[in-house]
Amino acid sequence: VGQAEHGQRVPVGREGLVPGFPHPLGGALGDDQRGMGRLQGNKLGYEGKIGIAFDEWNLRGWHHPFRGTPAAIAERRRNDLNSTYTMADAVFSAGILNTCLRHAGTVRMANMAPVVNGRGPLYVHPRGIVKRTTFHVLQMFANLLEENVADSWTSGDRLEGSEIQALDAVATCDSAGKTWRLVLVNRHADKTLACHVIL
Repeated sequence: VGQAEHGQRVPVGREGLVPGFPHPLGGALGDDQRGMGRLQGNKLGYEGKIGIAFDEWNLRGWHHPFRGTPAAIAERRRNDLNSTYTMADAVFSAGILNTCLRHAGTVRMANMAPVVNGRGPLYVHPRGIVKRTTFHVLQMFANLLEENVADSWTSGDRLEGSEIQALDAVATCDSAGKTWRLVLVNRHADKTLACHVIL
């Protein structure tokens, strides 16, 4: 038994918008009580019984090719402007993946969509491939983390005017609990964070 969820933060029709901070974070992630936990626990009341397939996530919406008017084609082409994919896209993607990992017992599948071209992490063209900022996030999550997600807690400053902590963190470890890999994400637009890690 499962439940499918999908969503994009920047809607179709606003392709010219370059997402900034904390816009994509405050509106889309919130904290876990308003994220995956709400979808599965509070909304349904079947924690541990119904899995979530987050089947289509992305910071940005995109135009589908079934609309072939000149205006629609021009709108779709703005998806291909690689210079508009910024650190905000990367931070958003890392936050979504961290949230999914924290709820790994519930989130059985999470798919970024699209993957190639459109709003995907890879842009393929006749002369080569562009790896957008989101590609590098996915690559790190796929190749650098350990096999188990451990319980973790964070405390610290919050984003201005928000209940969201500036630091987003997930801890992973091997089965022996000897090797640890941490995901630390600074959600703040222009401030560095000093982190004190206790294992």
